[in-house]
Amino acid sequence: MCRPRRRTTPSELARAGRNRRTALILSHAGLGPHDSYFFQHPEDMIIGSIQPPLFLLDNRMVIDRHLNSLILEKLDAKVPERWEAIRTEEGNLREEALQPFAEELATRGPAIQQAVAQAFVRERSAGGLSWLTAEYVQERLEKFVPGLSAGLERWCVRYREVYEELRKSRQRIRPSQQEQERERKLSQALLTLENDRSYYPLSYLGLVGFLPRYGFAGDVVAVRDDRQKEITQAASVGITEYAPGNVVYCRTPQYKNGIIRLDR
Repeated sequence: MCRPRRRTTPSELARAGRNRRTALILSHAGLGPHDSYFFQHPEDMIIGSIQPPLFLLDNRMVIDRHLNSLILEKLDAKVPERWEAIRTEEGNLREEALQPFAEELATRGPAIQQAVAQAFVRERSAGGLSWLTAEYVQERLEKFVPGLSAGLERWCVRYREVYEELRKSRQRIRPSQQEQERERKLSQALLTLENDRSYYPLSYLGLVGFLPRYGFAGDVVAVRDDRQKEITQAASVGITEYAPGNVVYCRTPQYKNGIIRLDR
């Protein structure tokens, strides 16, 4: 059993069946973009030269996320670890959760700007990132709290939608079996939004593009099941793989995509 890796797959396949001259080769497909690509293009598992990944440092989208991360690092105010400190019972964003960030930036803004401006010194000394000026860093400081608010609000919108549907469902005196099943899934969805590690506030801010995250440097497209479990793909791939009508597997169950949602 092997996972497709261009560096090792040919030798792994060649060794199979040496002793008894009979072999069954089973390759495992994970949920990530690496596996989905190679199973769409199996010939690439065994032919061609190995190309190193290409990443353009002069990418404002990526730099902005790292600047937000640097600003957050320099601040004494911290993003709460749990959503209970960020949202109300109904799922509205608590303004007091953002107030410490706004107050500290108002008093320590110049010192934080000076510290953040020292980032990427080596690249700038080499003549790159000419647009990353003190004025640009100041602009990122001014957009920090609104951007943080927008990122947290995207989670709150999803929470409110599930919460409101669950509230209406529980008002039924004699719910049908199908309605009871739907209520159970909605309750599970709220638990997922609150307790799944991928939805913890800092993790979610990476997911929505406010902070840097591992994997995809650009935008992503996500597909979610009715329990709010989700898988993501780079936007260039997910825009077709997750199109309405396509069948995808999310945590084993099979789903048919039906709705497009634009969070921005």
